Amino acid sequence: MQWLLKLEMLLGLAAFLPCVAFFGFGALTIDGARLNSFGSGGLSAQNIDQETLLSWILWVFCGFISIGSLASEVKEPRTYRNALLILIPVVACMNCLPFVVALSVDDTKENYVAGYFVDVSREFRHSGGYGGWLEYALIVGAICSFVGMYVGTH
Repeated sequence: MQWLLKLEMLLGLAAFLPCVAFFGFGALTIDGARLNSFGSGGLSAQNIDQETLLSWILWVFCGFISIGSLASEVKEPRTYRNALLILIPVVACMNCLPFVVALSVDDTKENYVAGYFVDVSREFRHSGGYGGWLEYALIVGAICSFVGMYVGTH
């Protein structure tokens, strides 16, 4: 069972590091004016699909539903509390910050489909030369994430 824990840690890092690199390199390209004009209508309550946004937020944070059932499995309550104090902000940042970078590179909302961050990372190749390896790292990270979710359920 120790090997399974090490595998899950490795898969987690392999999924996490490309997202950090995407944000780190992309933070250099963040353009506030472009973020404000998302979808050529700006970000306002009138042009945001509230139902889809709520659905997306619930889907992204669905793993936190099982927090109560996991609490009974932890021997030291402080460990559990400390893990949540770290985990919740990290998960929120890992879902929002890459999206902010991507919006700054391309503000056309019709382009945003599954896998589009890889396309956005290609834009970094033109500006800084690191987009080539980053697009492959994002693909490998996504695969590791799916494998990690599968391994975690079995």
